[in-house]
Amino acid sequence: MMKYKLRPAVMHTFWLEEVNYSELTREMYATCFSLPSSIFYPRWRRLAAIDYVYTSEGGNMDCIDQNDVEHKIYTDAVFCISYLADKLGEQEFLCGDKPTTADAVMFGYLAPLMKLPLPKNRLKECLGIHENLSNAVDRILKKYFMASEKSKTSVTCCEDQEFPNERRNAFIAIVLGLSVIVSYALVRNVISFQISDDPTD
Repeated sequence: MMKYKLRPAVMHTFWLEEVNYSELTREMYATCFSLPSSIFYPRWRRLAAIDYVYTSEGGNMDCIDQNDVEHKIYTDAVFCISYLADKLGEQEFLCGDKPTTADAVMFGYLAPLMKLPLPKNRLKECLGIHENLSNAVDRILKKYFMASEKSKTSVTCCEDQEFPNERRNAFIAIVLGLSVIVSYALVRNVISFQISDDPTD
């Protein structure tokens, strides 16, 4: 249900809402990749999201009214969020005391909507009504992600320490790189040397 009712609205929020895409989504994805992937990958993902959102409604962007599609996907998303809130009720997780795949999927869709600073979030009001969903997301964050945050901090502390022989290794890498470039140039006759026996030359 979440895949068909909630996912199109989440994709639309992050990838098709122009202000969200330009101010948040594109920047987040671009920082994860080096050039030239940081330029092309966000655009490719956006095109894939456009295709997904409009094909999930049984057509393509040229044949369907965009306002109708937006109204339908957000109506479906509100219905799905309300259903999840009812299903969760006062329980810790959707199916009782233990988390399931459904909880992981729910967290994957709702946590970005609740926690990221989206300039335009049409689902914010609906999510604010259902406090139990917000509590569930916070509970999962605290229980399963705070421990990994502590381990990340310890890794960062180790990364801050200077690597032994870092300068020596950098010097060796530069010398090897230059020797490879010069060797290639000599083999390809880009650089040539002429030895002459005549002292007047």
